[in-house]
Amino acid sequence: MAIPISSLQEYPGVWTIRARVNQKSDILHWNETTYYFTIDLHDSTVSDLFVTYKLSIVQLCDRMHDVHACCRSALPVPYQGSIRAMLVNEVADKFFPVFMENKVGAVGSAMVVM
Repeated sequence: MAIPISSLQEYPGVWTIRARVNQKSDILHWNETTYYFTIDLHDSTVSDLFVTYKLSIVQLCDRMHDVHACCRSALPVPYQGSIRAMLVNEVADKFFPVFMENKVGAVGSAMVVM
């Protein structure tokens, strides 16, 4: 059984919301150079390791809300009955195609941060 978005709390548990995907960003990519030092018995070397990150933000509204009331700018500050979902790295790869704008779907058991 689905609960309203406004009922979500920051505690782990089993929950499901039915929400309309109001907007979603493209998947953003960026690289960060991290230096790892390796020590060899004869030489010291520094190697660059490029870490790639991916991020997409999805704006979800309770399915009963008017889409236009939920959307005031590109990614509006959430109001009661609305929440942003951040899809990071592998989660972005897996779920980005699942979230389709103006479609209603069920989402559940993710980490909630307020």
